[in-house]
Amino acid sequence: STDNIASMNRARMLHVRDLIESALGEDLALARLAGEAGIAVHAFAAAFTRAFGVPPYRYVIQRRVERAKSLLRQGDLPIARIAYETGFASQSHLATTFKRTVGQTPGAYRRSSGA
Repeated sequence: STDNIASMNRARMLHVRDLIESALGEDLALARLAGEAGIAVHAFAAAFTRAFGVPPYRYVIQRRVERAKSLLRQGDLPIARIAYETGFASQSHLATTFKRTVGQTPGAYRRSSGA
């Protein structure tokens, strides 16, 4: 039935979401995520977007930025280490993405958050 298919797809998408949360510092390529869901890459991207309202890549970036914000508020880790921990290719990749997403650099965010 379509209800069974919908619940199976939902369970798969929740599994992928949990993987993303637990593996933000790792390579989260579309092929890996689709493999975790057990569906073809093109079908996965569409199903993920339907489930979460944003494409997989954007979702991963959003979660990485949110994790970076949390680590910046804690105040003790070097920004380069935060970039590594959150899966960005480099400190400059984190800085560019963070500024585009949040509106300020990681350092400015850390200072303004009182860390």
